[in-house]
Amino acid sequence: MDNALRVSVFGAGYVGLVTAAGLAAIGHHVLCVDVDEKKIASLTSGEVPFFEPGLPEMIARGVASQHLRFTSSVNLAIDHGQVIIIGVGTPPLRVVLQTFRRCCLWPLQLESRFRVEQLSW
Repeated sequence: MDNALRVSVFGAGYVGLVTAAGLAAIGHHVLCVDVDEKKIASLTSGEVPFFEPGLPEMIARGVASQHLRFTSSVNLAIDHGQVIIIGVGTPPLRVVLQTFRRCCLWPLQLESRFRVEQLSW
């Protein structure tokens, strides 16, 4: 893909992992990050933590083509991504950012490098 993007997906759960695998399948270079190092190790070795038809094969193809990688390094993911997708939990983004501001630096790094849009419904 000539216009492939470097995408970082935060969260390797139902939303993040499926999104990461799908983007890798269409040719983007995806780095999926999660704070759960055991989950990252399992995914790197080809084990998918939940059932989704076709997902294990899609992940295997993404890893084999080097379009899909996994890490627990937030800094690596921030540096990698031209596009950053946050697919963690179900709280509103404002709650997630407030929580992480108190315990670590990555949202501040994100906010300084990217424009965070507020969505109102």
